[in-house]
Amino acid sequence: MYERLRFFDEWQDVLDLALEVTQQAADERGQAAILYRLGLLWGSRNEHVRADEYLDESSRLFDRIDDPHGQATVSSLVAMLDRFRGDSDSAMGRLCSG
Repeated sequence: MYERLRFFDEWQDVLDLALEVTQQAADERGQAAILYRLGLLWGSRNEHVRADEYLDESSRLFDRIDDPHGQATVSSLVAMLDRFRGDSDSAMGRLCSG
């Protein structure tokens, strides 16, 4: 709902709380999923550098827990952001490497 209605501040508040809860629970998959959503949030705000930071950390966690679906999900979003930045070659390379 927050994303669709572009309630970015409220969306971030919810995700920040969710990240804190998953960190306290030592839930790496949960952390990776929330970091992915934070990357999506910042990408939606056209803050691609900040989005990349969250997505890089999400990718590292999905890799550490050996979650190929999580990795693919992050890669597809990074490819989409590459495309928005005008880097179609990087986007295609990322999508074709999986």
